[in-house]
Amino acid sequence: MPVAAVRVNRVRTRSAELSEAINSMFSWYEQAEICYAYPSDVSSNTGTFELDQLTNSRWFTRGWNLQELIAPRKADFYSSTWDLLGSRDSLGPEPASRPSSCAMASPCTSSASFGISMPLLYGEGQGAFVRPQEEIMRHSDDHTIFAWELFGRGPSDATREPQGLLASKPELFARSDDVVAVETGESLPFSQTNRRIQIQLRVFEEDTTLYAVLHCRKDHAASLLAIPLTSFPGNLFQRNLAARPKWIMYEEWRVSDTS
Repeated sequence: MPVAAVRVNRVRTRSAELSEAINSMFSWYEQAEICYAYPSDVSSNTGTFELDQLTNSRWFTRGWNLQELIAPRKADFYSSTWDLLGSRDSLGPEPASRPSSCAMASPCTSSASFGISMPLLYGEGQGAFVRPQEEIMRHSDDHTIFAWELFGRGPSDATREPQGLLASKPELFARSDDVVAVETGESLPFSQTNRRIQIQLRVFEEDTTLYAVLHCRKDHAASLLAIPLTSFPGNLFQRNLAARPKWIMYEEWRVSDTS
């Protein structure tokens, strides 16, 4: 039975082996028949427990919990006295949704989930979540990577500054789980440099706000996602967080080269 903490700690002093081990962790769990999760701070007196105990456990602050939770075919949770609390499926959506904000902040965890490999870097700060997104774009032209902050605070929050097309933190994807890519017949590869992303999208203006139409939609829906932008000289654009995204019919809008 592989134990993640043991396997990683054994190579902790050798950075190359440590990076290889961490990048391999998702595949280890994916090949497992079952994963046993042990939130040691959750008790189950007389065989019962409150679900809040589990979702507030320290276990969900660990950097590797996302892959431990989603990669195996089956995941069972056990209490501090090794009483079975329930399986990933039987406990409902709460445990499955709880770890996203902390575990996905680990670039190696999120990158392994998408089948890419990156070197392990400590001390990246806020840039840690941008790097795996950039690596994903090297291997995919899927527009769902831009489908974040779908239900923002809207125009009343005028103090929010524009930012690039990539999300700065994983929480911004919290309500994007049912957004899927769609083939429109106009999908073109996009490229990136150390300063910008160059991509061609349909754009339109509504109530003085510029929107770019992405090639993605809600699952089983017909309308495509349009994200608000702020324009700058030189045909440059940033994500406008003071406006809300829209869902629109795709055929109505003109083509513009958005960089």
